[in-house]
Amino acid sequence: MEITPTKLVDYEQWNEPLVVLQISKKPQAWKVKSRLHIDEQAYDQYEIYVLSGTDKATLTVIDQSRSATYARCR
Repeated sequence: MEITPTKLVDYEQWNEPLVVLQISKKPQAWKVKSRLHIDEQAYDQYEIYVLSGTDKATLTVIDQSRSATYARCR
């Protein structure tokens, strides 16, 4: 996964952030509305992103059907 200011690139898809709202400062968390681009189609979706752990090295992404946790590569 690669996160930039204008794009979140995952294995087989990418997201274009539309609205980002910080919902917590500790832990750092944001509600993100984005446009998911996958299989030549686009869908709007909402997700919660949470940074946690030592040095904020863990990212958890939660949507309406699942959660996924990622560890920062060093």
